[in-house]
Amino acid sequence: MLLPWALFVQLNGGLIPYLQSSAAFSRAEGAATALPTLALRVSPEVWLFYLFRILPVACAFLAWRRLRGGLDRWPGEAVAVIAIAFMAALANSGFLRDTLKARLPDAIVPAVLLGAWLLSLAWSRHRPLTRLAWSALAAVVLAITVLSIAQVSEFREQMGRTGLLDGTRVVEERAADLGERLGREYPDGNMTPSRFAGALMRFALYVDRCTAPDDRLLASNLMPEVFVLAKRGFAGGQIAFLRNFYMTPEEQQQTINRMRRQRVAFVVIALDHHTEFQEYFLPVPAYISTRFEPFTDVAVETTKGVRILVERGRVPVGVDPTTGWPCFREDAATR
Repeated sequence: MLLPWALFVQLNGGLIPYLQSSAAFSRAEGAATALPTLALRVSPEVWLFYLFRILPVACAFLAWRRLRGGLDRWPGEAVAVIAIAFMAALANSGFLRDTLKARLPDAIVPAVLLGAWLLSLAWSRHRPLTRLAWSALAAVVLAITVLSIAQVSEFREQMGRTGLLDGTRVVEERAADLGERLGREYPDGNMTPSRFAGALMRFALYVDRCTAPDDRLLASNLMPEVFVLAKRGFAGGQIAFLRNFYMTPEEQQQTINRMRRQRVAFVVIALDHHTEFQEYFLPVPAYISTRFEPFTDVAVETTKGVRILVERGRVPVGVDPTTGWPCFREDAATR
């Protein structure tokens, strides 16, 4: 199943360099998002963090004990629980990082399954006193967990947004509004995926109208929604230029070689990260400076904004009637 992917990667840069770059990026991301030492303080996040960590170990141990004692309640119970515990441990290892409040929901599924299995064990004890003791302990842990989840997830605020407490009419109106807005080709208002997407919406629609379908965009920072809105591919094989990711001279030269073979119409530079982009990706910015020239600046709320460069020597065939910018497609331009 992995062979087609491996062949594709090998033909487009090599499998070994790909794995080396991925490992370097993972190490850098791990260092940047590592959790600070969790003090033994009382907080919902800390409670859920340790609960998520303990659940796989406890469930795997109990399942193993039950398997040895022939206590499975249905065929394959212990094996299934051990498998889920293994997946939970992997999910915790990859997902539980800084910022913890935002990462906890990513690891919730195996934790919920294991928790449900533990509750079923507590409530299925045959001896009344044993069942009462375990049920009481399970109820306390469950209550603390539910309260912690409610606080971490900002339950009251989310319920207020749904309008469920205001009756069915509000929910019906919200559903109708969402249905109408999701049916549009482009998002607007609070459906816009990011502040960059909102600010660059006018530019993205212009690119869709006034450039060829095989023209590409290059973005210095992570703003993938702009490519989607503009319906254009990303140039140089890079959706963004991230520190510690494809930074070696060989990898940057590969990006430049790809750009030379492609039709790259515009470069979108996030000014907040422009200094870092120039410092860590020196060959690529140097190439851009020789092949592209300023086109326009776009203000983006709470940032320094975005600078857009256009390919030098690109000859317009007219003017875009909506923006007044030069248009590079006959069917969309006005003379």
